[in-house]
Amino acid sequence: MGNLENEIDSFKRTIQLLDQCIDDYLYILDIKGNKYYISPHATTRFNMESNEFDDSVEGFNKFVYEHDYDGVMNDLGLLMSGKKSFHNMQYRWLDKAGIPVWINCHG
Repeated sequence: MGNLENEIDSFKRTIQLLDQCIDDYLYILDIKGNKYYISPHATTRFNMESNEFDDSVEGFNKFVYEHDYDGVMNDLGLLMSGKKSFHNMQYRWLDKAGIPVWINCHG
């Protein structure tokens, strides 16, 4: 296992430990590997089948509100291309009932 994979696994373990004591949703977006990991308790509120998925673009399509999806993908595209180094947006995710919920996502 490479150094990056070890670091990501370490962050995942930290997120799992903090998951039960914070209300926020911590996440890892591996831009090069196109993988996403979020605090496990996010799956109890939002329209997510799992808190970890390999295709972040496809995964986001399931819980990012359709009217915000293109803007989010545009911003993430800038990150992936190296034209931007920080994500800070307010947009909506779908909860389990399909109702849009405003979030502030930054990282």
